[in-house]
Amino acid sequence: MPKILAIDDKQDNLITLSAVLRSLIPDCNIITALSGVEGIEKAISESPDTILLDIKMPGMDGYEVCNRLKANEQTKHIPVIMISAIRTESQDLVKGLDSGADAYLAKPIDEHLLIAQVNTALRTKKAEDQLRNQKESMEAMVRDRTAELLLTNQQLKNEIEERKQAEKMLKESESKLLQAQYISRMGDFTWDLSTGDVTFSKGLYGLLKYDVDMEKNHQSVDANIHHSEDLERVKTWLMEMISSGEKKLPPTEFRITCHDGTLIDIYIEGRIEFKDGEAVKIFGTCQDITEQKTIEKELQKMQNIKSVGTLAGGIAHDFNNILMGLFGNISIAKDKLSKDHPGFKFLEETEKSMGRATRLTKQLLTFAKGGAPVKEDISLGALAKEIACFDLSGSNVRLVFEPADGLWMAQVDKGQIQQVFSNLTINADQAMPDGGHLHITLENAVVSENAVPNLCPGKYIKVSVGDEGTGIEQKYLDRIFDPYFTTKQTGCGLGLATVISIINKHNGHINVESQLGKGTHFTFYLPAVENQGCPETNQAVVMNVPKAEQTARVLVMDDEKVILKVTQKMLERIGYEVETACCGEQAIEMCKQAVDAGKAFDFVIMDLTIPGGIGGKEAIREILEIDPNARAIVSSGYADDPVMANYAEYGFKGMAAKPYTLDELRAVMGQVLEK
Repeated sequence: MPKILAIDDKQDNLITLSAVLRSLIPDCNIITALSGVEGIEKAISESPDTILLDIKMPGMDGYEVCNRLKANEQTKHIPVIMISAIRTESQDLVKGLDSGADAYLAKPIDEHLLIAQVNTALRTKKAEDQLRNQKESMEAMVRDRTAELLLTNQQLKNEIEERKQAEKMLKESESKLLQAQYISRMGDFTWDLSTGDVTFSKGLYGLLKYDVDMEKNHQSVDANIHHSEDLERVKTWLMEMISSGEKKLPPTEFRITCHDGTLIDIYIEGRIEFKDGEAVKIFGTCQDITEQKTIEKELQKMQNIKSVGTLAGGIAHDFNNILMGLFGNISIAKDKLSKDHPGFKFLEETEKSMGRATRLTKQLLTFAKGGAPVKEDISLGALAKEIACFDLSGSNVRLVFEPADGLWMAQVDKGQIQQVFSNLTINADQAMPDGGHLHITLENAVVSENAVPNLCPGKYIKVSVGDEGTGIEQKYLDRIFDPYFTTKQTGCGLGLATVISIINKHNGHINVESQLGKGTHFTFYLPAVENQGCPETNQAVVMNVPKAEQTARVLVMDDEKVILKVTQKMLERIGYEVETACCGEQAIEMCKQAVDAGKAFDFVIMDLTIPGGIGGKEAIREILEIDPNARAIVSSGYADDPVMANYAEYGFKGMAAKPYTLDELRAVMGQVLEK
């Protein structure tokens, strides 16, 4: 069983390293030490087969530990693999190897390279142990037989072997340095200012993808390698450093064009050699930091989009409050008219158009806040058809809608799933500028273990959305769900990113297939209601709402006067007595007075957040202390707020996402009353 000693001052690093080693070398025995001193003691007492040594440690660093191990007769034969930070200077690599290290790895550590180095070290240790054992056996034989000739012959062999080993180690040292540069994507160069010749290391040739026979004159190098926009800046930087008389080149970054035409960002630093006051040579190291720069740009993009998201969330919330007034008054007007009235259908169409505006605000909130779904049992077929028909209105694309008979109800966030169907429909419409057919099919699916990737066993609604459009190139298929990725001339690349985000939040799954010129086909699964009552039919679903207590008293709390006014009208239209409060403090006091008077409110509808005051989230606790049986309903324009998704955990009996219609409010009140 190989024995491996890991030395690192950070316990987390030791735990991670041990786990990697045990997973890939199952029969190994891991010994750990949290300091250089402890590591040396365990190396002497435990005699490990190899040592993994962190360089940056307080007190005694890795270089000193390695020097002491190699100076000790008991430990000098143990292979040492040094581990350093991501950006590794070449002088650090040389220093590590000079201190006696057998290998040099950079963090984050590639697991496969780590195991390869460890196995090499174990084999080296085993071979050296066998060699020492053979030597001792030979020496014993020489002593037993007193054969001076054999001893002399063995000594000659040892000398020859040592010379071979020295040559081999020299080559290995050069190879390790090259490998270290390759791993860290580094290389070094020397520029002879007197001749103009530039010499690259093998690592730099590999980094730039150039052959070793490329022209070495610095003018040719500048013309072929440096980005044209950076060339003057590089020249100015070098001339300023040479004229300043400073020996050390300050680090800088610029762009390099590789031999295959790819553009990379490099980080460069070095030193200038002076002779008689004149600069004669420049030595430098280059490191490819393209990936790091890309990450930095993505982080900046995320910060920018977060700022935009915060603004969008606020706008969406305020817009929902405005829509609340419109929704409420339109639904009251509809309720007062018969369906045969000439104006009824216009109010109905207006309500549908406003529903589209509501979905847009919810999409803004979903992207800006990323909240948990507020799930309910809905007819997925009816929802899909309504959204697709709406988004294709005026288009030359025709909908082919095929829901299965007896389709189960789905347990989803209605607003978020509306976004899914809307985004997929709009994408399909844009992919068929000359017209075509959009096929939407829905069917029940019982998914077994491992039948669909990343999907738990259970009941699902399987939805297929396919178009006959231009299709997507295969090289882009793995990227279409990435934020900001788009192949369109216009658009921000958030549509499909929002789709996959919503489906993942619902514990569903989505995949895509596409062929150029033949179209694109999306298939996704959404959870069905586990305990199904009557299955969904192609007819409209009518919700049976318990009849409200016509004499019930309701308290409505909101900081928007227009919402208080329209909600009061809607509730009075249902038949309730209504009182209003503009903040949480007032609502608490009114509840207390009502309980003291023996006329507790039957319902309390509270806005979730009140700027500068107490909102429903805070007020509910005090109200429940006053009246433990209070039927409280939380309401908000932030439909994705966690309180809305898990309202019962906060003490509420129901929730109403703004904007809501009279029928939706009536349904919520009925559901709470039923509870």
